[in-house]
Amino acid sequence: MTCIIFIFTSYETEEKRINLNSNDALAYPHACHGTGAKHHRDLPEQPITQVINDLRQKTGYEFVYLKEVVADIPPITCSAEGTADDVFELIFGDIAGLDYEVVKKSVILRKSTRRPFLKRTITGTVLDENEQPLPGVNIMQRGTKTGCISDIDGQFSILINGRDPVLTFSYIGMESQELRIHERTKNFVVIRMTSAENLMEEVLVTGYQNLKREAATGSYQTITAEDMDARYTGNIVGNLEGKVPGLVTYNNGSNGEGEQQITIRGTGSFQARTNPLVVVDGLPIEGSIESVNPYDIENITVLKDASAASIYGARASNGVIVITTKRAQSEKLTVDFSTDITISEKQRYGNYHWADASQMLQLERYNFDNVVASEGGYSTLTGAYKTRPHSLSTASYLFMQHHLGLISDTDYNNTLDAWSRNDYRREWRDAMLRTQVTQQYNVALRNKGKVVNSSIVINYKGDNNGIVNEKNNALMMSYRGDLSPAKWLDLSFGVNIMQERARNQADLFGYKSINSFQPYQSMYNADGSRAAMEAAVWLDAPSLSDESLGLKSEAFNLLDELDMNYQNTHRTTTRSFVHADFKILPELDILTQFQYEDINYDSDTQYKGESYDMRHLYNLFTSGGTHYIPEGGMLQTQNERGAYYTFRAQANYNKTFRDKHDVEALLGFEYRDTHTRSKASTLYGYDEQTQTNTTHLVNFDALQYLTTTDLGENYSPSGSAPTEDNYRTTDVLHRYYSIYFTGNYTYDRRYSASFSYRVDNTDLFGADAKFRRRPLWSIGGSWNMHNEKFMQSASSWLDVLKLRFSYGLTGNIDQSVSSFLTAAISVNNLSGDKMPHSTHRPTTICAGRRPHPGTSASTSRSSATA
Repeated sequence: MTCIIFIFTSYETEEKRINLNSNDALAYPHACHGTGAKHHRDLPEQPITQVINDLRQKTGYEFVYLKEVVADIPPITCSAEGTADDVFELIFGDIAGLDYEVVKKSVILRKSTRRPFLKRTITGTVLDENEQPLPGVNIMQRGTKTGCISDIDGQFSILINGRDPVLTFSYIGMESQELRIHERTKNFVVIRMTSAENLMEEVLVTGYQNLKREAATGSYQTITAEDMDARYTGNIVGNLEGKVPGLVTYNNGSNGEGEQQITIRGTGSFQARTNPLVVVDGLPIEGSIESVNPYDIENITVLKDASAASIYGARASNGVIVITTKRAQSEKLTVDFSTDITISEKQRYGNYHWADASQMLQLERYNFDNVVASEGGYSTLTGAYKTRPHSLSTASYLFMQHHLGLISDTDYNNTLDAWSRNDYRREWRDAMLRTQVTQQYNVALRNKGKVVNSSIVINYKGDNNGIVNEKNNALMMSYRGDLSPAKWLDLSFGVNIMQERARNQADLFGYKSINSFQPYQSMYNADGSRAAMEAAVWLDAPSLSDESLGLKSEAFNLLDELDMNYQNTHRTTTRSFVHADFKILPELDILTQFQYEDINYDSDTQYKGESYDMRHLYNLFTSGGTHYIPEGGMLQTQNERGAYYTFRAQANYNKTFRDKHDVEALLGFEYRDTHTRSKASTLYGYDEQTQTNTTHLVNFDALQYLTTTDLGENYSPSGSAPTEDNYRTTDVLHRYYSIYFTGNYTYDRRYSASFSYRVDNTDLFGADAKFRRRPLWSIGGSWNMHNEKFMQSASSWLDVLKLRFSYGLTGNIDQSVSSFLTAAISVNNLSGDKMPHSTHRPTTICAGRRPHPGTSASTSRSSATA
């Protein structure tokens, strides 16, 4: 007995036309060329004579043969697809080993003397293009159900039987291979498989859909895992910079929580967020891109212009970074372990071309001489020297003393000579920096089971930041499962957890940076002892020597401050998701997705009582002999809790008509809920050892209205007062729902047109509907020149050449502003009454239209997009 699956493709010749539909096929499944529908049904084994009878009924052909021709052919099993000629070749030629001839409506079968029946065991090894064993390769005898899987060493063994058997080797991401077995084939063979890079690159992952490259009219850039592995940077953002044109990161522009600022093609807003939207496995995330494991990334697609990004709505005006994570590929358990240890020497600042000590002294002397030569300038300089000496630089004060004859030429020249040999930046580098050591360890366990495909990934990163007393450690764990409980349903689910702990230097008044002092100054005295450096207050101020005022020392030295003030942060990000894909028709499916994120952020910033920051704060708020800031340190705490929900349901339609007309469309609904709560407090008189504070003794009302300080009339506490509301809470809830549509049409893989439309409904309180429902849209077109006949001669070296144009409307949302005059409510310090006050003037939602022409070209060696 045999199991045969006939899948005939309709075709037409001058003599005949065979087109089997569902009624013709009866018990056998089929595939019509126009629809591409394919159905499979398992049938019991049958002898070759029964197979011939079935073929006679389904095709209308008569079969002519002698009984002895088929007498020694055992029952067979096969799966046939294609035209009638293809089926005859597979069944009679490859499996039965017969010669056949089609004469009009008859098929004549004869014994073949050229292809003997083979029954033998073939063993071998499968290698990749780097000569490494390739486990999990699917090996089948073509036309049968006989098969096996290569083991962890890439080895396999398979028993084949039949006339002219062919072995097929297939593996995800690799080009399939075939091996025809004959009498001279060795019992041990070596199969080498190559990467199917070109096939993998034909699809663009936009998050909402997988788009054929020919159908893309927007500006996209795709980065594969291999591209990221080629250059290790320790983080995703650093790896993208330099690979994605127009993407720039700002290390010194963090958002206050240690996250890097990213821009794609410039900044699009002065008030709203400028970071691009980050999408992971189809859904936007609220957490930073750093919460994604860089070792678990399959590919990254960057959407740049309106045509590419407008489907994401108001949050996509700054671009979109779409990340696809890895999934299980092998049917056996695979364990991948990766480690990267990076050692970076201390930063060298010579290439900054900053002025050194000697050059800075010359510059300040030049400015001083010009001021002295000016009558008005000299008068101002003299007044500053007498009443506000702290406003003059150290060199200008020395120049003025020499100009007034208060120091001799010898002392003046000796001082300049000594200062010109100083190098504060080098001293800062030696004191503040250290060799940076970054360690990353990643373990991934993946298994493609019969029911569930599972991936478990654990990643640890340790970084000392290259700065004394700093560190940044992170632990990431993730699980992803994929299963198909039915032919019409695919499920995906998973959870990702990141724990991050960091410790950083804290600097209240900004005297810890490399340029806080002039290069001709020094942390050390001539005898090598630590120098008392002037920071915010002139060290010879009379008030500092008046013991009755009880003021603290204003001397600053970086070496004394390295262990004083620091900020500890702890962030936990949890992201879980469930995706369900319902396959309604071959060309239509309905996808539902749900994602929940929970982000907890805790920050403790401590300033010790003996630190310069607290000493200066203590002095600044001493007036009339009263110390308004208590003795001891200060502790600032901040706690944020965020819960974020996203639900999406969309219908996807994808169909090809007559092999030339490709239509891709989707219609969807999305709901998003964000809820953030925060608490912040400041404790004064804090003692870490005893865990006590004296905040209750602080008169915040007096601090707010204090205008004088015992430091002197040239100093003012105004603007430096600690907030009167030292305990603050916020509770912010936002809800959004969106409706969107996008469609793409491609003709003959050469000409493409696209259209997208989205309406984001926001919860701007009290605003008119026209501001809460702003439609965003885009149109685009492209010409795939590389698919034109006149470009076929360049196909050997040119993979893609495309001309495209897009035009659309994008926008941004800043929930801190509104199109109406809004007010906030505060409490009066004296009466306790609640008082509303205006927070800002009215403003409208930002939106902009822009055309975007561009070209895309790539060769087998490189790629470029614009």
